[in-house]
Amino acid sequence: MNSDMPWIVERIGLLPAAIFSVAIVTVLIYWLLNKSPLSEWFKGSEEVVPPFISVSALMFGFFAATLAADIWPKQDEANKILINETSAIRSLLATSEHLKARDRVILVKSINGYVDAVLQKEWPAMVVGDDVNREGALPELKELSYTAIQLAIREKLPSVLENRLQQSIDQIRVARLSRLSLAHDSISFIKWRAVILFGFLLLFTVALVHMRRPRAMKITLFVTALGILLSIAILANNRSPYAGRDAIKPEMLINSIKFYQE
Repeated sequence: MNSDMPWIVERIGLLPAAIFSVAIVTVLIYWLLNKSPLSEWFKGSEEVVPPFISVSALMFGFFAATLAADIWPKQDEANKILINETSAIRSLLATSEHLKARDRVILVKSINGYVDAVLQKEWPAMVVGDDVNREGALPELKELSYTAIQLAIREKLPSVLENRLQQSIDQIRVARLSRLSLAHDSISFIKWRAVILFGFLLLFTVALVHMRRPRAMKITLFVTALGILLSIAILANNRSPYAGRDAIKPEMLINSIKFYQE
């Protein structure tokens, strides 16, 4: 979890915290403009014209769009990373066909061990944002790298095979680090805070415009709060490309092993 997040967000999650805070602020704004000692001062002022809403609405929309611009491209990036990692795995498997039978078995076993560790340890941790098990497949990756180097040294492989082995291992390392970064290095909470704070400002502006019409104020506050929460919910549910309804799945890695076995 991002260290700059307030404790309440770390305990109950971003979306529940947003729902709680928006509900509380909405009630407080209604109380401030209709029931509090300051309500008469607000009602005694000149009526605020409706176009004033556009200022806070524009600011809320701008920061929500900025946050969305950080979130949506991650889906395509995560898919490209998975393709690169799968391509490197298949390259290793294809290279193993040119090795001696005993060496081929050793290399394929190490490849299977790495892929299984990714699927059983790292990928579930990526889905839930479990930083404790972030490096779950690191031992298997080290073993795979060691195996490839040992095979190249012991058998004195032709340079073309040796280069393919090393390039594939390097490609796996880069793809894995990129994958873990996307999954665990979350967007700074400052950007989420900006969206929520400007959402509060939008709520206050909407209530201020309808200050002399309490029933209309209730309706517009409810609709505006619902719109703010829907925006935050959509962004929050897609903040990681490995979680949510449209999450990136590891089928490519699974199929790379199945394809070779078949």
